[in-house]
Amino acid sequence: MQFEDAFSGRASFFEGPDLFQVRIDRKRSPWLTAFSAIWLCGWAFGEFIAIQMLLFAEVGAMSFFLLAWLGGWTIGGVFVFSQLMWGLAGYELLSLSKEALTLERRARWFSRSWNYDTTHLKNIRVSEEAQSAMSFFGNRNLQGLFSGREQGTVKFDYGLKTRGFGLELDEAEARVVADRLSGRLHAT
Repeated sequence: MQFEDAFSGRASFFEGPDLFQVRIDRKRSPWLTAFSAIWLCGWAFGEFIAIQMLLFAEVGAMSFFLLAWLGGWTIGGVFVFSQLMWGLAGYELLSLSKEALTLERRARWFSRSWNYDTTHLKNIRVSEEAQSAMSFFGNRNLQGLFSGREQGTVKFDYGLKTRGFGLELDEAEARVVADRLSGRLHAT
């Protein structure tokens, strides 16, 4: 009889004398990653055609519309490309030292980070997130590099605000992360 590996998770830990780190790899979504890659092929074609039309067309009302459309199209492409990078190689990195907790979301050339003073960290806990795969607009439901700093399965209070990390992390694994982080925070 073959059993599922009970201890294969997405989080990996590093503990040193002055630093505690947790790296949480992104949740794999092969369909969304494949769709993003295919969409980007069409996006590149549209970008190329629009630039060609702008370079060789006469200046007029259509040129201004095309320029505005190209701006939006470019922003959309950068957004989808960053989400593709998240799907291929994205991860969250939590670093805890004596004076600061740093949360980072990285995906190749894209990253976001937030720093927190450890004296204001309290109530590290697990909170199951309501998942909505259909909402691409609104920071609260988007999972990945552009997720808000309050998103994640592991939550903590920072002053009068709630912050989170561990996007789409399984509750059992999130409890291990929260317990180890809480233990390390109270040991410093």
